[in-house]
This record gives sequence, C-alpha cells and structure tokens, in this order.
Amino acid sequence: MNDNILFTPFQLKSLTLKNRIGVAPMTRMSSPGDSIPRQDVLDFLIRRAKNGAAIVYTEAIITDYESAQGYPGQARLLTQRQIDAWQPVVKAIRNQGSVAIMQMFHCGQIYDRASAEDALKSADIALSGKSILLNPHWVE
Repeated sequence: MNDNILFTPFQLKSLTLKNRIGVAPMTRMSSPGDSIPRQDVLDFLIRRAKNGAAIVYTEAIITDYESAQGYPGQARLLTQRQIDAWQPVVKAIRNQGSVAIMQMFHCGQIYDRASAEDALKSADIALSGKSILLNPHWVE
C-alpha cells in the first residue's frame, strides 16, 4: 500500500478534493448569546484549511427550529446575522482549495427546555436506557 495515498487528490462525483484529509466536526459549545461562534472558533476552522485539510466540517449547527437545540452555546443558522457570520469562513476555506461542510443538527427528544418550550420530535415515546446529559434539568 502506498503511504502517500492520504495526500493524493480524490474525486467524489463532480467534486475534486485536494487530498483525503478531513477535519471532523467538533462541537465546542462556543456560541453564547446570539448563537454565533466566537471568532477564535471560526479562525480554527480556517486554519485547518490553511494547514491542508481538504474537507472542513463545521460544528453541529441548528438549522430549523429553536427546539432543535440540545445544549447552551450551540451555533445556529436561523437569522441573517448568523448566516452572515459564516459566509467569510466558508469563503476563506474555499480560498484554500478546501470544502466546507455544515453539520446540520437536531437533538431530538433531548432538547434544551430552557431554549424552547416544546420540541418537534418523531414520537411521544419516552426515552429508555441511560443517557449522558450535561445538565439534568434538560430532561423532565
């Protein structure tokens, strides 16, 4: 096996990636207040592209209802201001010859009740088994 295959271009349908390196999504709870990630987090994603990653995934981003939020500090893409904050990041990643991919997120039944009064979920079936929660008040 060629050890250098990791650094060779890869064709994915109509998309040509400069190598086979991707940065996995890392949710950092870095979006306080208006749900826009702090600048250091946005810069982190851009640096990954500058350092050679062909694919840079964002952290988990809420894209539809506020009830999709699973925990405080989660990025959202619901308002024009939030969209505008991501545009220069995507542009900077593309300028490095890399691809930005958004990790769309909905937490399902384990939503942050402080952020939304009621969640849209697949069924009114109680959760079973063990769940790891950051804060116990999130689940009734």
